Amino acid sequence: MGENDKADLFHPNDIEELLPTMAAAFPQFASGDLLVSMRNIDMLAVIDRRTGGVKWVAYGPWNDQHDPDFNIDGTITVFSNNMDRFRSNIIRLDPRTGRTEDALLGTGLDFFSFIMGAHQLLPNGNWMITSSMQGRVMEVTPEGQIVREYNNLIDETYNALVPFAEFLLFDYLTAVPTCEK
Repeated sequence: MGENDKADLFHPNDIEELLPTMAAAFPQFASGDLLVSMRNIDMLAVIDRRTGGVKWVAYGPWNDQHDPDFNIDGTITVFSNNMDRFRSNIIRLDPRTGRTEDALLGTGLDFFSFIMGAHQLLPNGNWMITSSMQGRVMEVTPEGQIVREYNNLIDETYNALVPFAEFLLFDYLTAVPTCEK
């Protein structure tokens, strides 16, 4: 490293607020607390937004993770990149007990994004998974069946990167967007 280069010791890559609509599912935290991901040390933490104090910390079995989410059932899920395992996965964690599980283990679903990546638990119980480096976005059932898939095609052989995707409810837009150009 050069004289002015700094090591990225923590690589904070996502932060999510515990919304009032989910706060009851997390009695150990408060509405407004922040869930953060520190990729380079495989750490998730919940920080008190008002005091800056750390309320909770957990390490692995996720590896090089991105996109931790609070879920309505009181669990936290995270996209585990698994840079050295050649298979990414979605890890579900119960912050009260520390128990973890691969949310799609044994389903045969295969995706790998050694960096980036995202997931979203949909209102119908399915998952939306963004495998960024593969250029894929998939909606999959809890059993790992692909409901729909988008590939960001460059040509017949390659996909381009997909940094992020997000599911929006049907009534999200109140008007059709327009462009004045």
